[in-house]
Amino acid sequence: MKINEITALVVDDDTAQRNLYSKILNKAGIVDVDVANSEKQTIELMKDTKYHFMILDTEDITGFYGPRILEKAREMGQTPVVFAVSGDPSNRERWEKAKPTNFYSKTELSVKKLIDLVKEQFPE
Repeated sequence: MKINEITALVVDDDTAQRNLYSKILNKAGIVDVDVANSEKQTIELMKDTKYHFMILDTEDITGFYGPRILEKAREMGQTPVVFAVSGDPSNRERWEKAKPTNFYSKTELSVKKLIDLVKEQFPE
């Protein structure tokens, strides 16, 4: 699959992070990037679009929970490449239980790191 044919979804409660990851994915060549800030919004988007790639934050104070979103995606027949992100290093264990994720970062992903990871997962 060519990188410009990938559909991507960025799910994060932080607007700046969502926008940053979306722009980085565009820079990597992914033109179809949706963003969501809640589980409800994510599930609604997944009803209409099959995503090849997702960046999922772990959680926020409103009850948003990345591993649960991944589980729901699988129930809906979606098998995206998943990069899990979290500012809290203790969340790694939660993601390990939600396998398979393709990459886990305890900090925000740099532009270069994210582009390299995308190209590694979707070689042209």
